[in-house]
Amino acid sequence: MDIDINNIIKAKSALTDINDVMISTEEDPDRGAVVQFAFGDLNNFSNKIKYIVDENLEINKQLKLPFNSDSFKNILAANKDLESGKLSLTEEGFMKLEFQSEDIKTLYYMVRKEDATYV
Repeated sequence: MDIDINNIIKAKSALTDINDVMISTEEDPDRGAVVQFAFGDLNNFSNKIKYIVDENLEINKQLKLPFNSDSFKNILAANKDLESGKLSLTEEGFMKLEFQSEDIKTLYYMVRKEDATYV
């Protein structure tokens, strides 16, 4: 999936004291396949910002996984000037982030937050 890095960084930056992001894949009746980034409290609807991506998606299964939003933002910020970025999720709770430009290629892996509980 191609992601708009600057908008996701802005969404996380608006909630400086929150360190959770729930990344979910789903089928929206109006938009088709979407990936939602929900920054904020995982247990209720207050203090939350959602960012939805619905372009160029390859979704094989619906997933809902919590990650550390501070680490996620730092990886995005360090690579925001590269030409392309790709995010992949697995059922086991791994996120793979790939970025590249003509001269540079970077690869990161993140593991889901085990201590995160949500409804």
